[in-house]
Amino acid sequence: VVLAAPEVPAGRYAQRMLERAGVTVRPASLERDVRAALAKVRLGEADAAIVYESDIATAEGAVEGVAIPPAQDVVAVYPAVVLAGAAAPEAATAFVALLESAEGRAVLRDHGFTAP
Repeated sequence: VVLAAPEVPAGRYAQRMLERAGVTVRPASLERDVRAALAKVRLGEADAAIVYESDIATAEGAVEGVAIPPAQDVVAVYPAVVLAGAAAPEAATAFVALLESAEGRAVLRDHGFTAP
C-alpha cells in the first residue's frame, strides 16, 4: 500500500478515512502527491493506494476502484467563488455559473467528481 504524503490534501484525507475505519496502515511509501501514488499502482509497484475517485476515472480502466463506505469516507470540498477585485469578474462569474449548471455538473461527474 502506498499513500500520498500527509503534507498534501490526499494524504490528510486518507489518514482521516483510515482513522474513521479504525485501520492502521504502514505504507510502503509516502508519495509526493496522489497521482504519484496512483502511478505506483498502475506500474505494478504497489498493490493499492488511496486516491480520489476522479483519479480512478482518469486511469481509463488501468486500475480498479473500491468504494469507501460512507461512514468512513472523507469528502474533499472544492469551493468556487468570484473574488472581490477579480481581474475579470464577468469571466469568473460565467465560470462559476458553468460549474453550477447541469452541463458543468455532467462534465464534473464524467470525470469522477460528485456535486454537493
